[in-house]
Amino acid sequence: MRLPQAGETWTPKDYNLNVPVHGFDPKGRQTVVIKPGQPIRIVEVLGPPSNDPEPAINLRIEVKGITVDVWMSIVYIEPLL
Repeated sequence: MRLPQAGETWTPKDYNLNVPVHGFDPKGRQTVVIKPGQPIRIVEVLGPPSNDPEPAINLRIEVKGITVDVWMSIVYIEPLL
């Protein structure tokens, strides 16, 4: 399974993602909703993926004009070509 890298743009595969926000969001949101085809810019990879069957990874992403730290399962996203 390919891991996101800083500077890449990814998107949800098939359905909306409700991504929990960990860290500072200037608008005070607890979650960010990302629709398929909507770009997720990977700003920074903050740690290695978990060892779960559906690995999750700690990422700093930019979406909808905000930059947030998220813990995201990588099986639900794919590189945006």
